[in-house]
Amino acid sequence: MAGAGGTVSQESSTDTGTQLTIRVPADRLDQLIDSVAGLGHVTHRTSQVVDATEEVVDLDARVASQRASVDRVRALLAQARSIGDVVAIESELTRREADLDSLTGRRNALKDQVALSTLTVDVDKAPTPTTDTPPPTGFLAGLAAGWDGLRATASATGAVVGFLVPFLPVVAVLVGLAWWGRRIARTRASGAEGPGA
Repeated sequence: MAGAGGTVSQESSTDTGTQLTIRVPADRLDQLIDSVAGLGHVTHRTSQVVDATEEVVDLDARVASQRASVDRVRALLAQARSIGDVVAIESELTRREADLDSLTGRRNALKDQVALSTLTVDVDKAPTPTTDTPPPTGFLAGLAAGWDGLRATASATGAVVGFLVPFLPVVAVLVGLAWWGRRIARTRASGAEGPGA
């Protein structure tokens, strides 16, 4: 970048990468793009050309016109005879000089944009390579798979038992009531058969 005569005008960094905005002379832009592209893998590239010729010509004409206007007002100031005229002319001169300064500043900024091109470079960290190892095979792999299956079965059985345990008292009461009701029914049936038989 220094060899291309450019400067970094903005930099932003995060954990995943960096973004640089580089200002470089327009005639060295292609050289810089090629050298930056050689540093890594280009994944996305766009470019945009803005033709500012009309605007530069317009601003040059407006600056020349405003300078002539300022010169005319200065000539009037030199010819002023009364304090009222001097105050009025100085006020107008101040306004016109401010307009001239504004136009000159805009023109200089635009000429800077034309003279220097802007290149924005996003540099992302390379992803860490993952090693995909094939699953193990053989006796030990089968033993490990069997052990994992036994643990899964035991875990599922434990979950089913844990789910059913809170219902055991209710089931015990219902079974007890059924057994007691059946016993009463047998006793009545035996008592009804005994004396009349």
